Amino acid sequence: MTITNLEKGKYEWSITLNLKGGKHFKFRENDNWNVSLGGSNGNQLSYDGGNILVTENGLYTVKLKLNPAGYSYTISKE
Repeated sequence: MTITNLEKGKYEWSITLNLKGGKHFKFRENDNWNVSLGGSNGNQLSYDGGNILVTENGLYTVKLKLNPAGYSYTISKE
């Protein structure tokens, strides 16, 4: 992922990639599972949260947003 916003307290990373339908993903720190973010409550993330389901094959832009109010993500099909 590439960082796209460095505003203090409102950090955002983004990536565009092909994803497979029926598969799941999580966000993890430094290619390690010591810190992972997931969730099944809308787009809200939590530490060690559940896997995020990709519903169909396609090219997606995934954004990870970290700020003091909470961690969230967006996923949009291109």
